[in-house]
Amino acid sequence: MSPKEAKKIIKKEKLAVNWFNKHNLRPFEMVINKNKDGRYQVYGTGERANIWGIAATFENEEEALDNLISRARL
Repeated sequence: MSPKEAKKIIKKEKLAVNWFNKHNLRPFEMVINKNKDGRYQVYGTGERANIWGIAATFENEEEALDNLISRARL
């Protein structure tokens, strides 16, 4: 999925997503970041805005965004 498509879904469905560190971590949101090595990381936050669950790492943005949206919808 492209960034444009992902942003459209996030807005339409009012998904709790932190888009590339747009803001400090908040409770119960999905996060996408790009590491220094160029890989993308997707993870969720818990009730205290700490990393919760498994952080998935992806080589390309499209796969990372697919995962982000899927997890945010849960």
